[in-house]
Amino acid sequence: MNFEKEKHNKEAELEIAFEQRLKELLVHSEKVNEGSNAIIYHIDTKALNEEVKKAFFGKDTKELPDELAGKMLKMYLKGSGEKEATNHRKAYDLIDKNNPELAFIPEIYSHRDINVEDEELKDILEEYDINSSHVEILLMDYIKGEDFATYIFKQIIEKDPSNTAAYYRSIGILEGNVDFYKIHEAIAHILGYSSPTALQKVCGSEGVVWNKNSAIIEKYLENSNIVLDKKIFDKLTKTLQVLHENDIYHNDLHARNIMLTFNEDGSVDDVMLIDFADASVEKKEVDMSIVTSYRRFSATKEERKAKKFNKKFIRLEKLRERYMKNEKHMDGWNELEKKALNLFQEEESEEVYQELNNLLFTNDIFINDEKACFAMFGYLAKKEGENVLKFIDKKLQEKRLQKMQSWIDLKEYIKKI
Repeated sequence: MNFEKEKHNKEAELEIAFEQRLKELLVHSEKVNEGSNAIIYHIDTKALNEEVKKAFFGKDTKELPDELAGKMLKMYLKGSGEKEATNHRKAYDLIDKNNPELAFIPEIYSHRDINVEDEELKDILEEYDINSSHVEILLMDYIKGEDFATYIFKQIIEKDPSNTAAYYRSIGILEGNVDFYKIHEAIAHILGYSSPTALQKVCGSEGVVWNKNSAIIEKYLENSNIVLDKKIFDKLTKTLQVLHENDIYHNDLHARNIMLTFNEDGSVDDVMLIDFADASVEKKEVDMSIVTSYRRFSATKEERKAKKFNKKFIRLEKLRERYMKNEKHMDGWNELEKKALNLFQEEESEEVYQELNNLLFTNDIFINDEKACFAMFGYLAKKEGENVLKFIDKKLQEKRLQKMQSWIDLKEYIKKI
Protein backbone atom coordinates (compact mmCIF):
# COMPACT_ATOMS: atom_id res chain seq x y z
CA MET A 1 0.00 0.00 0.00
CA ASN A 2 2.81 2.40 0.86
CA PHE A 3 4.45 1.70 -2.49
CA GLU A 4 1.21 2.44 -4.37
CA LYS A 5 0.65 5.61 -2.35
CA GLU A 6 4.21 6.75 -3.00
CA LYS A 7 3.81 6.07 -6.73
CA HIS A 8 0.54 8.03 -6.80
CA ASN A 9 2.16 10.95 -4.98
CA LYS A 10 5.05 11.04 -7.45
CA GLU A 11 2.63 11.01 -10.38
CA ALA A 12 0.68 13.87 -8.82
CA GLU A 13 3.88 15.83 -8.27
CA LEU A 14 4.87 15.21 -11.88
CA GLU A 15 1.47 16.47 -13.10
CA ILE A 16 1.81 19.61 -10.98
CA ALA A 17 5.32 20.12 -12.33
CA PHE A 18 4.06 19.79 -15.91
CA GLU A 19 1.32 22.34 -15.23
CA GLN A 20 3.95 24.77 -13.97
CA ARG A 21 6.22 24.09 -16.96
CA LEU A 22 3.30 24.64 -19.36
CA LYS A 23 2.59 28.02 -17.75
CA GLU A 24 6.25 28.96 -18.16
CA LEU A 25 6.18 27.74 -21.77
CA LEU A 26 3.15 29.92 -22.52
CA VAL A 27 4.91 32.97 -21.04
CA HIS A 28 7.45 32.70 -23.88
CA SER A 29 4.82 31.93 -26.50
CA GLU A 30 2.72 34.10 -28.78
CA LYS A 31 -0.50 33.03 -30.45
CA VAL A 32 -0.02 33.31 -34.21
CA ASN A 33 -2.91 31.34 -35.67
CA GLU A 34 -6.09 29.55 -34.80
CA GLY A 35 -8.03 26.85 -36.58
CA SER A 36 -11.22 25.02 -35.84
CA ASN A 37 -9.48 22.38 -33.70
CA ALA A 38 -6.33 24.00 -32.36
CA ILE A 39 -4.40 27.12 -31.43
CA ILE A 40 -0.92 27.65 -32.84
CA TYR A 41 1.80 29.40 -30.82
CA HIS A 42 5.19 30.72 -31.74
CA ILE A 43 7.67 29.70 -29.02
CA ASP A 44 11.01 31.38 -28.38
CA THR A 45 13.02 28.29 -27.46
CA LYS A 46 16.07 30.32 -26.41
CA ALA A 47 14.05 31.98 -23.64
CA LEU A 48 12.99 28.67 -22.05
CA ASN A 49 14.82 27.55 -18.92
CA GLU A 50 16.33 24.07 -18.68
CA GLU A 51 13.54 22.73 -16.46
CA VAL A 52 10.92 23.56 -19.11
CA LYS A 53 13.07 22.11 -21.89
CA LYS A 54 13.70 18.87 -20.01
CA ALA A 55 10.01 18.54 -19.08
CA PHE A 56 8.93 18.70 -22.70
CA PHE A 57 11.94 17.40 -24.61
CA GLY A 58 13.80 15.08 -22.24
CA LYS A 59 17.50 15.19 -21.42
CA ASP A 60 19.03 16.16 -24.79
CA THR A 61 17.93 19.74 -25.53
CA LYS A 62 21.08 21.00 -27.29
CA GLU A 63 19.77 20.35 -30.83
CA LEU A 64 16.48 22.20 -30.43
CA PRO A 65 15.82 24.95 -33.01
CA ASP A 66 15.65 28.55 -31.79
CA GLU A 67 11.95 28.71 -32.64
CA LEU A 68 9.19 26.15 -32.29
CA ALA A 69 5.49 25.97 -33.01
CA GLY A 70 3.16 24.78 -30.29
CA LYS A 71 -0.16 23.26 -31.31
CA MET A 72 -2.66 23.10 -28.47
CA LEU A 73 -5.78 21.05 -29.17
CA LYS A 74 -9.04 22.80 -28.26
CA MET A 75 -11.11 19.67 -27.68
CA TYR A 76 -9.71 16.93 -25.47
CA LEU A 77 -10.21 13.39 -26.67
CA LYS A 78 -7.85 10.99 -24.93
CA GLY A 79 -5.20 9.70 -27.30
CA SER A 80 -6.04 12.04 -30.21
CA GLY A 81 -2.88 14.13 -29.78
CA GLU A 82 -0.72 11.03 -29.49
CA LYS A 83 -2.34 9.60 -32.64
CA GLU A 84 -1.67 12.83 -34.53
CA ALA A 85 1.96 12.90 -33.36
CA THR A 86 2.45 9.26 -34.43
CA ASN A 87 0.96 9.81 -37.89
CA HIS A 88 2.89 13.04 -38.31
CA ARG A 89 6.20 11.33 -37.44
CA LYS A 90 5.50 8.50 -39.90
CA ALA A 91 4.91 11.02 -42.68
CA TYR A 92 7.99 13.03 -41.66
CA ASP A 93 10.21 9.94 -41.74
CA LEU A 94 9.07 9.01 -45.26
CA ILE A 95 10.02 12.30 -46.90
CA ASP A 96 13.57 12.70 -48.20
CA LYS A 97 14.72 16.01 -46.68
CA ASN A 98 17.32 16.47 -49.43
CA ASN A 99 14.90 16.07 -52.32
CA PRO A 100 13.93 19.58 -53.53
CA GLU A 101 10.98 18.16 -55.49
CA LEU A 102 9.17 17.13 -52.29
CA ALA A 103 7.20 19.26 -49.85
CA PHE A 104 8.51 19.78 -46.32
CA ILE A 105 6.85 18.17 -43.30
CA PRO A 106 7.72 19.81 -39.95
CA GLU A 107 9.47 17.64 -37.37
CA ILE A 108 7.57 16.80 -34.17
CA TYR A 109 9.79 17.21 -31.11
CA SER A 110 7.33 16.51 -28.33
CA HIS A 111 3.77 15.58 -27.45
CA ARG A 112 2.34 15.94 -23.95
CA ASP A 113 -1.04 15.17 -22.39
CA ILE A 114 -1.29 17.38 -19.28
CA ASN A 115 -3.81 17.23 -16.44
CA VAL A 116 -5.04 20.76 -15.65
CA GLU A 117 -5.95 21.55 -12.05
CA ASP A 118 -4.01 24.76 -11.48
CA GLU A 119 -6.54 27.63 -11.40
CA GLU A 120 -4.15 30.15 -12.93
CA LEU A 121 -3.46 27.78 -15.86
CA LYS A 122 -7.20 27.17 -16.28
CA ASP A 123 -7.76 30.92 -16.55
CA ILE A 124 -5.04 31.20 -19.21
CA LEU A 125 -6.51 28.35 -21.26
CA GLU A 126 -10.09 29.65 -20.95
CA GLU A 127 -9.00 32.80 -22.77
CA TYR A 128 -8.57 30.52 -25.80
CA ASP A 129 -11.83 28.58 -25.27
CA ILE A 130 -10.04 25.55 -23.80
CA ASN A 131 -12.17 24.42 -20.85
CA SER A 132 -11.06 20.83 -20.33
CA SER A 133 -9.39 19.28 -17.30
CA HIS A 134 -6.79 17.91 -19.74
CA VAL A 135 -4.90 19.57 -22.56
CA GLU A 136 -2.71 18.12 -25.28
CA ILE A 137 0.14 20.03 -26.87
CA LEU A 138 2.42 19.14 -29.79
CA LEU A 139 5.73 20.95 -30.28
CA MET A 140 7.19 21.06 -33.78
CA ASP A 141 9.20 23.08 -36.28
CA TYR A 142 8.00 26.66 -36.63
CA ILE A 143 7.16 27.71 -40.18
CA LYS A 144 7.53 31.36 -41.14
CA GLY A 145 4.99 31.50 -43.91
CA GLU A 146 1.30 31.56 -44.74
CA ASP A 147 -1.28 28.99 -45.64
CA PHE A 148 -2.52 28.37 -49.17
CA ALA A 149 -5.89 30.00 -48.49
CA THR A 150 -4.21 33.23 -47.35
CA TYR A 151 -1.93 33.10 -50.40
CA ILE A 152 -4.97 33.05 -52.73
CA PHE A 153 -6.94 35.64 -50.73
CA LYS A 154 -4.03 38.10 -50.72
CA GLN A 155 -3.67 37.89 -54.49
CA ILE A 156 -7.38 38.57 -54.98
CA ILE A 157 -7.27 41.63 -52.71
CA GLU A 158 -4.08 42.88 -54.39
CA LYS A 159 -5.42 42.57 -57.94
CA ASP A 160 -9.20 42.92 -57.78
CA PRO A 161 -10.29 46.20 -59.45
CA SER A 162 -13.40 46.74 -57.31
CA ASN A 163 -13.81 49.65 -54.88
CA THR A 164 -14.27 47.14 -52.06
CA ALA A 165 -10.83 45.63 -52.69
CA ALA A 166 -9.33 49.11 -53.04
CA TYR A 167 -10.76 50.01 -49.62
CA TYR A 168 -9.14 46.99 -47.96
CA ARG A 169 -5.83 47.78 -49.62
CA SER A 170 -6.07 51.37 -48.36
CA ILE A 171 -6.50 50.32 -44.72
CA GLY A 172 -3.38 48.14 -44.90
CA ILE A 173 -5.01 44.74 -44.46
CA LEU A 174 -2.16 43.11 -46.40
CA GLU A 175 0.61 44.70 -44.34
CA GLY A 176 2.55 42.93 -41.58
CA ASN A 177 1.27 39.68 -40.09
CA VAL A 178 -1.99 39.01 -41.88
CA ASP A 179 -4.91 37.93 -39.69
CA PHE A 180 -6.62 35.08 -41.54
CA TYR A 181 -10.10 35.87 -40.24
CA LYS A 182 -9.83 39.54 -41.19
CA ILE A 183 -8.61 38.71 -44.68
CA HIS A 184 -11.33 36.06 -45.03
CA GLU A 185 -13.92 38.69 -44.06
CA ALA A 186 -12.49 41.03 -46.72
CA ILE A 187 -12.76 38.30 -49.37
CA ALA A 188 -16.33 37.62 -48.26
CA HIS A 189 -17.18 41.27 -48.97
CA ILE A 190 -15.35 41.32 -52.30
CA LEU A 191 -16.77 38.07 -53.66
CA GLY A 192 -20.07 38.01 -51.83
CA TYR A 193 -19.96 34.99 -49.58
CA SER A 194 -20.11 34.34 -45.85
CA SER A 195 -17.33 34.21 -43.27
CA PRO A 196 -17.42 31.56 -40.52
CA THR A 197 -19.72 32.56 -37.66
CA ALA A 198 -18.58 32.50 -34.05
CA LEU A 199 -20.62 29.33 -33.53
CA GLN A 200 -18.99 27.62 -36.53
CA LYS A 201 -15.55 28.49 -35.14
CA VAL A 202 -16.43 27.04 -31.74
CA CYS A 203 -18.02 23.91 -33.23
CA GLY A 204 -15.15 23.30 -35.62
CA SER A 205 -17.32 23.55 -38.73
CA GLU A 206 -15.35 26.27 -40.53
CA GLY A 207 -14.46 23.71 -43.20
CA VAL A 208 -18.11 23.67 -44.27
CA VAL A 209 -17.88 27.38 -45.06
CA TRP A 210 -14.64 26.95 -47.00
CA ASN A 211 -16.09 24.07 -49.04
CA LYS A 212 -19.23 26.05 -49.79
CA ASN A 213 -17.24 29.06 -50.95
CA SER A 214 -14.52 27.22 -52.87
CA ALA A 215 -16.68 27.12 -56.02
CA ILE A 216 -16.95 30.92 -55.86
CA ILE A 217 -13.17 31.21 -55.50
CA GLU A 218 -12.56 28.85 -58.44
CA LYS A 219 -15.02 30.74 -60.63
CA TYR A 220 -13.32 34.02 -59.74
CA LEU A 221 -9.86 32.63 -60.55
CA GLU A 222 -11.17 31.20 -63.84
CA ASN A 223 -12.11 34.69 -64.99
CA SER A 224 -9.12 36.53 -63.51
CA ASN A 225 -5.52 37.00 -64.58
CA ILE A 226 -4.19 35.62 -61.28
CA VAL A 227 -1.56 32.91 -61.80
CA LEU A 228 -0.71 30.55 -58.92
CA ASP A 229 2.82 29.22 -58.56
CA LYS A 230 3.19 25.86 -60.33
CA LYS A 231 5.75 24.71 -57.74
CA ILE A 232 2.96 24.32 -55.17
CA PHE A 233 1.15 21.66 -57.18
CA ASP A 234 4.26 19.88 -58.42
CA LYS A 235 5.56 19.43 -54.87
CA LEU A 236 2.19 18.42 -53.46
CA THR A 237 1.65 15.83 -56.19
CA LYS A 238 5.04 14.16 -55.70
CA THR A 239 4.83 14.25 -51.90
CA LEU A 240 1.35 12.76 -51.78
CA GLN A 241 2.50 10.05 -54.16
CA VAL A 242 5.26 9.07 -51.70
CA LEU A 243 2.85 9.06 -48.75
CA HIS A 244 0.16 7.10 -50.60
CA GLU A 245 2.65 4.51 -51.84
CA ASN A 246 3.42 3.90 -48.16
CA ASP A 247 -0.24 3.77 -47.11
CA ILE A 248 -0.40 7.15 -45.41
CA TYR A 249 -3.36 9.34 -46.32
CA HIS A 250 -3.67 12.86 -44.95
CA ASN A 251 -7.50 12.89 -45.19
CA ASP A 252 -7.86 16.59 -44.37
CA LEU A 253 -5.81 18.36 -47.01
CA HIS A 254 -7.63 21.67 -47.34
CA ALA A 255 -6.17 25.09 -48.13
CA ARG A 256 -5.23 25.90 -44.52
CA ASN A 257 -3.23 22.69 -44.08
CA ILE A 258 -0.81 23.65 -46.82
CA MET A 259 1.83 26.18 -45.76
CA LEU A 260 4.04 28.22 -48.06
CA THR A 261 7.27 30.17 -47.62
CA PHE A 262 8.46 32.78 -50.09
CA ASN A 263 11.57 34.18 -51.73
CA GLU A 264 12.34 37.90 -51.67
CA ASP A 265 10.75 38.35 -55.11
CA GLY A 266 7.46 36.88 -53.84
CA SER A 267 7.80 33.53 -55.61
CA VAL A 268 7.13 30.35 -53.61
CA ASP A 269 10.25 28.98 -51.94
CA ASP A 270 8.86 25.87 -50.25
CA VAL A 271 5.64 23.98 -49.61
CA MET A 272 4.72 22.29 -46.33
CA LEU A 273 2.07 19.80 -45.24
CA ILE A 274 0.72 20.18 -41.72
CA ASP A 275 -2.00 18.77 -39.44
CA PHE A 276 -1.98 14.99 -39.62
CA ALA A 277 -4.79 14.63 -37.05
CA ASP A 278 -6.98 12.67 -39.48
CA ALA A 279 -4.18 10.76 -41.23
CA SER A 280 -4.48 6.99 -41.46
CA VAL A 281 -3.68 3.95 -43.60
CA GLU A 282 -7.25 4.17 -44.89
CA LYS A 283 -8.23 6.70 -47.57
CA LYS A 284 -11.21 8.65 -46.25
CA GLU A 285 -10.87 11.85 -48.26
CA VAL A 286 -9.30 12.50 -51.67
CA ASP A 287 -5.99 14.20 -50.84
CA MET A 288 -5.40 15.16 -54.47
CA SER A 289 -8.68 17.06 -54.85
CA ILE A 290 -7.13 20.41 -53.92
CA VAL A 291 -4.39 19.88 -56.52
CA THR A 292 -6.96 18.89 -59.13
CA SER A 293 -9.09 21.94 -58.35
CA TYR A 294 -6.34 24.57 -58.40
CA ARG A 295 -3.51 23.30 -60.63
CA ARG A 296 -5.11 24.77 -63.76
CA PHE A 297 -4.69 28.25 -62.29
CA SER A 298 -0.92 27.91 -62.51
CA ALA A 299 -1.37 28.79 -66.20
CA THR A 300 -2.43 32.19 -67.52
CA LYS A 301 -6.03 32.84 -68.51
CA GLU A 302 -5.01 32.74 -72.19
CA GLU A 303 -3.14 29.46 -71.72
CA ARG A 304 -6.12 27.89 -69.93
CA LYS A 305 -8.46 29.01 -72.68
CA ALA A 306 -6.16 27.66 -75.39
CA LYS A 307 -5.82 24.32 -73.59
CA LYS A 308 -9.58 24.00 -73.17
CA PHE A 309 -10.06 25.00 -76.81
CA ASN A 310 -7.53 22.45 -78.07
CA LYS A 311 -9.03 19.65 -75.96
CA LYS A 312 -12.42 20.35 -77.47
CA PHE A 313 -11.19 19.95 -81.03
CA ILE A 314 -8.98 16.99 -80.27
CA ARG A 315 -12.21 15.29 -79.17
CA LEU A 316 -13.80 16.26 -82.50
CA GLU A 317 -10.87 14.77 -84.42
CA LYS A 318 -11.26 11.54 -82.46
CA LEU A 319 -14.98 11.59 -83.25
CA ARG A 320 -14.19 11.77 -86.96
CA GLU A 321 -11.79 8.82 -86.59
CA ARG A 322 -14.56 6.79 -84.95
CA TYR A 323 -16.93 7.56 -87.82
CA MET A 324 -14.26 6.55 -90.33
CA LYS A 325 -13.80 3.21 -88.57
CA ASN A 326 -17.51 2.51 -88.14
CA GLU A 327 -18.75 0.28 -90.98
CA LYS A 328 -22.24 1.73 -90.61
CA HIS A 329 -21.06 5.29 -91.32
CA MET A 330 -17.76 4.80 -93.15
CA ASP A 331 -18.99 4.79 -96.75
CA GLY A 332 -21.45 7.63 -96.23
CA TRP A 333 -18.85 9.71 -94.39
CA ASN A 334 -16.20 9.20 -97.09
CA GLU A 335 -18.62 10.08 -99.86
CA LEU A 336 -19.81 13.17 -98.00
CA GLU A 337 -16.26 14.41 -97.40
CA LYS A 338 -15.34 13.97 -101.09
CA LYS A 339 -18.45 15.80 -102.34
CA ALA A 340 -18.01 18.64 -99.85
CA LEU A 341 -14.29 19.00 -100.66
CA ASN A 342 -15.01 19.16 -104.40
CA LEU A 343 -17.60 21.89 -103.82
CA PHE A 344 -15.24 23.92 -101.59
CA GLN A 345 -12.63 23.72 -104.37
CA GLU A 346 -15.02 25.19 -106.94
CA GLU A 347 -15.22 28.90 -107.61
CA GLU A 348 -17.30 30.68 -104.98
CA SER A 349 -20.92 31.29 -106.01
CA GLU A 350 -24.41 31.32 -104.58
CA GLU A 351 -25.17 28.03 -106.35
CA VAL A 352 -22.13 26.34 -104.73
CA TYR A 353 -23.12 27.78 -101.34
CA GLN A 354 -26.65 26.41 -101.59
CA GLU A 355 -25.41 23.03 -102.78
CA LEU A 356 -23.03 22.82 -99.77
CA ASN A 357 -25.89 23.90 -97.54
CA ASN A 358 -28.12 21.14 -98.82
CA LEU A 359 -25.32 18.58 -98.70
CA LEU A 360 -24.13 19.30 -95.17
CA PHE A 361 -27.18 20.53 -93.28
CA THR A 362 -29.81 18.10 -94.54
CA ASN A 363 -27.60 15.02 -94.08
CA ASP A 364 -28.88 12.46 -91.56
CA ILE A 365 -25.44 12.16 -89.92
CA PHE A 366 -25.32 15.86 -89.04
CA ILE A 367 -28.98 16.24 -88.19
CA ASN A 368 -28.62 13.50 -85.55
CA ASP A 369 -25.17 14.55 -84.32
CA GLU A 370 -24.11 18.19 -84.52
CA LYS A 371 -20.66 17.35 -83.16
CA ALA A 372 -20.10 15.21 -86.22
CA CYS A 373 -20.76 18.32 -88.31
CA PHE A 374 -18.04 20.21 -86.43
CA ALA A 375 -15.68 17.25 -86.86
CA MET A 376 -16.28 17.23 -90.61
CA PHE A 377 -15.71 20.98 -90.91
CA GLY A 378 -12.46 20.71 -88.92
CA TYR A 379 -11.20 18.11 -91.40
CA LEU A 380 -12.33 20.08 -94.48
CA ALA A 381 -10.66 23.23 -93.12
CA LYS A 382 -7.28 21.49 -93.20
CA LYS A 383 -7.78 21.09 -96.96
CA GLU A 384 -9.67 24.27 -97.86
CA GLY A 385 -9.40 26.52 -94.81
CA GLU A 386 -10.10 29.88 -96.46
CA ASN A 387 -13.18 28.70 -98.31
CA VAL A 388 -14.53 26.87 -95.25
CA LEU A 389 -14.14 30.08 -93.22
CA LYS A 390 -16.08 32.05 -95.84
CA PHE A 391 -18.86 29.48 -95.72
CA ILE A 392 -19.08 29.62 -91.90
CA ASP A 393 -19.04 33.43 -91.98
CA LYS A 394 -22.01 33.45 -94.31
CA LYS A 395 -23.88 30.97 -92.13
CA LEU A 396 -23.20 33.11 -89.06
CA GLN A 397 -24.47 36.21 -90.83
CA GLU A 398 -27.74 34.41 -91.55
CA LYS A 399 -28.11 33.80 -87.79
CA ARG A 400 -29.90 30.55 -88.42
CA LEU A 401 -27.34 28.27 -86.80
CA GLN A 402 -27.97 26.56 -83.49
CA LYS A 403 -25.15 26.84 -80.90
CA MET A 404 -23.76 30.03 -82.43
CA GLN A 405 -20.87 30.17 -79.94
CA SER A 406 -19.73 26.69 -80.95
CA TRP A 407 -19.56 27.81 -84.58
CA ILE A 408 -17.62 30.93 -83.56
CA ASP A 409 -15.18 28.69 -81.63
CA LEU A 410 -14.89 26.43 -84.68
CA LYS A 411 -14.05 29.47 -86.80
CA GLU A 412 -11.26 30.46 -84.35
CA TYR A 413 -9.93 26.90 -84.39
CA ILE A 414 -9.83 26.88 -88.21
CA LYS A 415 -7.91 30.15 -88.21
CA LYS A 416 -5.26 28.51 -86.02
CA ILE A 417 -4.85 25.41 -88.18
